[in-house]
Amino acid sequence: MKSTDSLNSTFSNFKASNPTEMIAVLTAFKEKCVAQGKYLDAEKAKQKILKLKVEEAKYKENELKQRQQKDTEEVEQGHIQDFQEFNQMWEKELSDFEESCRKQIEELRTKHEQELESTRETAETAFNEKQKPSQKKIDLLKARDSAVKIEEYLKAHSISQELSALEKDELASIEIRKKEFIKKALAKVEDRQEIEMEGLKNRLRRTHEELKRKRGMEMERVIKRFQNNKKELERAQTIELSIASGKVNTPSAWNMMESNSISRILQSSRAGTPGLMLKSKIEKESPDKDNLFEEGENLDKQDKPEEMKNEGEAVVESEPQEKKVEENLEDKPAE
Repeated sequence: MKSTDSLNSTFSNFKASNPTEMIAVLTAFKEKCVAQGKYLDAEKAKQKILKLKVEEAKYKENELKQRQQKDTEEVEQGHIQDFQEFNQMWEKELSDFEESCRKQIEELRTKHEQELESTRETAETAFNEKQKPSQKKIDLLKARDSAVKIEEYLKAHSISQELSALEKDELASIEIRKKEFIKKALAKVEDRQEIEMEGLKNRLRRTHEELKRKRGMEMERVIKRFQNNKKELERAQTIELSIASGKVNTPSAWNMMESNSISRILQSSRAGTPGLMLKSKIEKESPDKDNLFEEGENLDKQDKPEEMKNEGEAVVESEPQEKKVEENLEDKPAE
């Protein structure tokens, strides 16, 4: 009874925040009892320590699981942020491209209008320069001048009226031929302009499709990065729990634990976000939207980026390591 009172009195004023602190105090008390020859108190302290160690293991396991849950939520939150940044970046990228398309089409349309106006003026000038008086008009002019010289004014008047009627008919004929001449000249330019405009629109459409294809590929990369990080985290957490519970405690397990460092995984879950990585990649790979007038039509021949292939290989290579970890957890006995 006395020894129990001594043990109780030791902890009457002590408040432990967790079993580990209580075990430390009990261990010190046990050693003090042994030194003083109070073996009954030492035995009771030992039994209490054994019970507390069971509680400590549960406490640490719960604490570990809570931390792991927090780590998992951090990875998931990082993925959500990745996804938001990705969408914002690509929405701006596509919006800027569409605005660039409108600008280029409007610039080409303005250029075509100026070309047509210049062609109209050039054709009209060229037609006018080719026009010469008809032989009939020349003869009438000579006849009128001869009549005036010999003072046959009535005849000169009659010739003048005939000359006016001829000029009127010829002017109407010239106007018709001029319109036809200009129309043909404009038609040639319009045919070329139509081909040029359609070519620009086709290049813009292909570039737009290429951007959407790249967006899909980058989206797959973001999703794959999240899946890989989550897999690595779950694998590391499984090893960590197994080591903490004593189920696995071998050098190979510790090596795998080191290679699957949770802090490294958490860091890598934010290391390749679109905001840091995809923007520079797209700027390097995207076609120059402001120079599509001179671009060749080679957009359809672009190959899949090499980085995508490398990442695909990395994903495949990660599978054997996962199997190796699972085999260690199943085959290694607790030491």
